[in-house]
Amino acid sequence: SGTVVPHVLCTWGTTVPDQEDRNKIFCLAHTKGEAIFFQHLHIVPDGGISRMGSRHRLFSATRVARLALLLFLISFNNYMIFTNFYRTLRRLGDDHQNSFTVLISYEVESTQHVISSLRLFVVSFEVAAILARVTYVLYVFAKYLFLASEAEKSQYVLWHQVHDVCCNQLRTISNFSAMKTLELLNPQFLLPALQLELTQVEEGATYFHVISCFLITHLGFGLLGFLAFCVKLVNLVVDLQDAHKLPYTLRTFWHDALRLCGFVNQMYGITPIAKVETRRLFLFIFGGEDAKISAAELDRQEAFLACVAHRIFTELYQQDPKWRRRFKRLVAMIGFTHLDIQWFMLDETEPADACEEGKNA
Repeated sequence: SGTVVPHVLCTWGTTVPDQEDRNKIFCLAHTKGEAIFFQHLHIVPDGGISRMGSRHRLFSATRVARLALLLFLISFNNYMIFTNFYRTLRRLGDDHQNSFTVLISYEVESTQHVISSLRLFVVSFEVAAILARVTYVLYVFAKYLFLASEAEKSQYVLWHQVHDVCCNQLRTISNFSAMKTLELLNPQFLLPALQLELTQVEEGATYFHVISCFLITHLGFGLLGFLAFCVKLVNLVVDLQDAHKLPYTLRTFWHDALRLCGFVNQMYGITPIAKVETRRLFLFIFGGEDAKISAAELDRQEAFLACVAHRIFTELYQQDPKWRRRFKRLVAMIGFTHLDIQWFMLDETEPADACEEGKNA
């Protein structure tokens, strides 16, 4: 009627795109049926595993840069963990020089001993945990490269371990801290984690046993993570206070930036976004229409991921020399994410769909 539809509408500070195209699609769905929305999508039965060898998506300059960044973060985080351990050992018995505390009063006589004990416990736990993870990573790589027999290379266990190291352990090491167990108290994780634990009921466990172990584990380790957060916050403040006792220089600035960046990096590790996104995609793919992972569906999911690792490390880049081939496969596996799974699994075969026809009508 002569009214001009604006390109965008601003409602409560939110930019809303022009609704005309969406209205055409909406009307087309009523005339041709709602099947127009997804008729162009086809799920590849093998999850796209058979197509990985013919695609160049898994190795690129961007993925090499991401691997370099990951290795840098691993080195940086290990440096922060071991330097915190060294500083804590050196500061034992000197807590009377710093009066900053949280949750407990510094005026209490036993506070200094409590603080020293908690600091030593947290940094020792971090060092032990990071050494255990690094040892496991080195063991799996050594097993794959030198120790595994041909029979082991045809079984699930090896490739499950390879996938776990490349897609989970290395990323965890890059920002690991004792605060990570706070993830167990994240409300967004509790229900999905409980549903996953309840798959043990299908294997013979009782509801009481599963739920009891779940509550004890999540509350215990979650509180440990909260305690670690408090201790590491105190450590950070004390380190900054010590650095500022001398005249402020460029060296003081870099010291502050290093300690703050290390703390923020470890905060990122409490709830890794990539893990949340991957878990949600797997729930959609393997969870079925009830949106719950059963024991059989969980077995299928883990076997699928092991098959992905097996395909990447045995069939990709065979035309390259030995060490270049290994490097490319490592880049491909470490950079493998939920985005790759979706990219390989979905096949858009039709050049144009009804939605586009409706928009162009």
